[in-house]
Amino acid sequence: MKFCRLCKLPKSLDEFGNNSRSNDGKHWACRPCWNTYVQEKRWAKGVKPMESFLARLWGTIQQCGHEEMCPYCCWPWQKALDDDGYGHISISFNGKTRPWPAPRIVYEVWHGVLLPDNICTCHYCDFAACCNPMHLWPGTRADNRLDCVDKGRQAKGMQTGYYTHPEVRPRGERNGSAKLT
Repeated sequence: MKFCRLCKLPKSLDEFGNNSRSNDGKHWACRPCWNTYVQEKRWAKGVKPMESFLARLWGTIQQCGHEEMCPYCCWPWQKALDDDGYGHISISFNGKTRPWPAPRIVYEVWHGVLLPDNICTCHYCDFAACCNPMHLWPGTRADNRLDCVDKGRQAKGMQTGYYTHPEVRPRGERNGSAKLT
């Protein structure tokens, strides 16, 4: 038994964190009191406490005002987007933080399933930043590619980058594979 200095109550040693500088190897405050103490110190410094994951997730999505589940409107991600237009949210797991695609996380949270790594989240609406759960469906990369071809969204013929962005590809003498003139 040890007394917590903050709540002044006797508690078992299991309720205290480890501290190598202490004689008994335990912290001077129990875990619940310590967490409250640290939060109050952060508030005093002007650092707001971390909000819950779901509050961060749904607070970053702009939902339409029609009804709770609107099948017609896209719900765009309001924070930073990657080069392909997808939103990402950082999730900490096992001490490592990594960004995850926001539509994938929304699908998993909404439907309560964990998608395998080989399954991606595809959009019915073809808007990459959309996070409306009714616009998302799970599929493989091949399914996503077939969906793109069926909707006529693939670049072919005069729509390819070769023709639409000729400045990217060096021509003539600037091309390293060109024959000498």
